Amino acid sequence: MWWCIFLGRRQAALVYEFNNQGMEQTDYTSGPYLVDPIYISYLRGDTDGVYVMRDLARRYPTMAARYFAFDEEYHSQIDEVGLTFDLNPNTRAVFSIIRDLRDRQGGAFTKREVRQLDALSPVVETVIRNIWQEINSTGEATDSSRSDQHSSLNKFLEEFAPAQLTDRETEVGNLLIKGFNSKEISKFLGISDGTVRNHTKKVYAKLQVRSQAELCGLFIEQALTIK
Repeated sequence: MWWCIFLGRRQAALVYEFNNQGMEQTDYTSGPYLVDPIYISYLRGDTDGVYVMRDLARRYPTMAARYFAFDEEYHSQIDEVGLTFDLNPNTRAVFSIIRDLRDRQGGAFTKREVRQLDALSPVVETVIRNIWQEINSTGEATDSSRSDQHSSLNKFLEEFAPAQLTDRETEVGNLLIKGFNSKEISKFLGISDGTVRNHTKKVYAKLQVRSQAELCGLFIEQALTIK
C-alpha cells in the first residue's frame, strides 16, 4: 500500500508529494491529472469527503474508462481511496491511498476500512494544512510555474487538432476528452443528441481513433510533449 498527496486547483493542478515507492510525479502532472476522475469530480462540484475510485467509476463510467485507458494494466491491479477536503474555495487537497490488489494481505478496500479512513480525515487534514501553509510561504515560484503549465495544457486542450477539425467538432472533441457523454454535450452546446453523434463520428474519423478512450489517450500522449 502506498499514498500520495494531490493539491488540485481550478486554475492549476499541483502535485507536491508522492511517497517513496518509485512513482513519477512528472507523468501525472504533465497531463493525465486533467482526466483523473477525482479531479474532474471536484471540477463538477462534488462535495469533499472520501471517494473510492471504483465508486467514481460507476458514477462517471465514461470519465473513468478514458482515464483507466491511459494505463489499463496499472489500474486493473490497484484499488484507490481518496480523502478529499477544501483548503479554500479554489483549492482541494486529496490524500490518495492506493493498494496493490496482487498483495495477498491487501485486496480491495472494504466498507469498514473506508469508514476507518473517513474517521482519520481530521488528522490527515491537519497534516496537509500544515504542508499547505509551508508551500504558500516558500513555493510561490513553483506555484506560478505550475499555474503556467496548467494554463498551457488547458490552452492545448481548447486548441486540440484545430487544423483537422471544424470549430464545432473541436468543441465536441474537447467535451469528449473531459468525459462528457453525448446527452451532456447536447445539453451543454444546445444541439440535438443526433448532431452530437454525427460530430463525434467525424472527430473520430479525422483523428483516426475508434472511441472516447482512444481520443483521450491521443490527447494525453500529445499533452505529455508540452514543455
